[in-house]
Amino acid sequence: MYIRILSIIALFCLTISSPLEGRSHSSTRHHAQTTKKKTQVLSHITQKKQHQVERKRPTRVTTVKQLRSRRAIALKKRPQKTVVTKRSPSRLTQLKQKPQLKRVALQRRKSPSSKAIPHKRTRRLSASPVSQHQRKASLVQKKQTSQIAFKRTQAKQHLQQKTSAHRNIPQKKADYLSLLPYHDQQRAKDGGLDKLLTKDMKGQGQTVAVIELSGVWKDLKDAINDNKGPLSPSLKANYKSNFLAPIGGPGLHPEQMNEWIRDCGNLSHGSSVASVILDMAPQAKVLPVSTYNTYGSSQFYDTADALMDLSRRPDVSIINMSSGFTKFNVTLKKIRNKSGREEELAKRIYPPKLTEAFKAVAKAGKVVIIAARNDGKPIDTPRFFPEGQIGTHELVGYLMQELDPETRKSIILAGSCDLEERKIAAYSNKPGALKNAQEAFLLAPGHYATSFDNDVAIGTSFAAPYICAAIANLTSHRKISPKRAVQALKDTAERRPDVATYGRGIIRADKALELLERAGGG
Repeated sequence: MYIRILSIIALFCLTISSPLEGRSHSSTRHHAQTTKKKTQVLSHITQKKQHQVERKRPTRVTTVKQLRSRRAIALKKRPQKTVVTKRSPSRLTQLKQKPQLKRVALQRRKSPSSKAIPHKRTRRLSASPVSQHQRKASLVQKKQTSQIAFKRTQAKQHLQQKTSAHRNIPQKKADYLSLLPYHDQQRAKDGGLDKLLTKDMKGQGQTVAVIELSGVWKDLKDAINDNKGPLSPSLKANYKSNFLAPIGGPGLHPEQMNEWIRDCGNLSHGSSVASVILDMAPQAKVLPVSTYNTYGSSQFYDTADALMDLSRRPDVSIINMSSGFTKFNVTLKKIRNKSGREEELAKRIYPPKLTEAFKAVAKAGKVVIIAARNDGKPIDTPRFFPEGQIGTHELVGYLMQELDPETRKSIILAGSCDLEERKIAAYSNKPGALKNAQEAFLLAPGHYATSFDNDVAIGTSFAAPYICAAIANLTSHRKISPKRAVQALKDTAERRPDVATYGRGIIRADKALELLERAGGG
């Protein structure tokens, strides 16, 4: 009995001493009683909770799995909350004005993966897929522009390297070609004329006569005498000293227009032909010869008259015939066609004095370069054709038929070639099946940029003066006759198997020079 009483007293003393640790011994009895009651209540609740947990608590792994599955189920069942950010009135106005923007914004709100972003950090989205396409196109364009700029930089560096390389060459050999337009520099290289020009073979001591219609020299004369124009001062001075005054029949002034026949549709034809020679043989003289026919009278001055006069001039050694008035007669005959109707045919008959003039020129040691014309047909002898279908190629065919072999050695028929593709131009006449024409036919560049007016001249009329310039350069500073230079150009031309189209081939002036140097001139 006493033992039980003592144990109760001891337990009571322990419960009172634990919460009052650190307190002063002067604590009141009321405070001790309050603390005792609180401690009893707290210990009772703690024991009850601990008993419940120990009775129901499962293992830790099972609890984590159950919690994860419950959380996933709760997330699936729980509806997605959408947080709508407040927009400024200006943005709402934009959405009203642009329904497409509003639709995009609503789609972004409804999408489950979207997140609410504060208004200050939002970016303006593209209005439509078209704007994205435009953005991609602009990026591609920027890339292309950068590539073009890179290529231009490379081209400039290449030109600078070429320029630095040319500086080591003596000035006399390199300066002249740089004065010409790039197009003409390229044409000089295509036919091998650049090799002659860099060796200071520029037509010194040679005079080239250019037979043309009257009234076709005005543009070139204006460019020479006028201070304006694309000609550089050095080229202008060269043109002025080497372009002689036009000549014609006795007592007449062919540089005046009067009633003389004119080159219809191309009044600068003679100027363009002369400029090819002045550019490609810069120290050769050019003598313009105007042919004409006066309306209402029998007075005329044609190609045969001009050739006969030039055969007597000792200063002229090369003659260019790209145009000019040539007198001819027309023979008519009537036939019945297949349908039984009567049809009238025409044929050109050239006077005998034309062939006599060519023979006189050849005997005087001069050469004639004739443009093959631009009909795109094979050269043929004169025949009867329906009226209006007679082509200019018949004049060349007539000469190749009537002239003797010795005279034909002094003649070149000039066709036009496209040297970028290394083939004959579509508009150029061809030698065809006529063997005499095949032996005299030579191709040269017919696409030329004229220096005096920055225009482009195309045709066999400009292939002929190119060959004239090559002959003038080959015969300068050398004991080489024009006739020998003509033969060297024919022998060294770039051959093609189709002689009916290409004749002797494409001109190579540099190869002709090598041949003449090996042969020792003459």
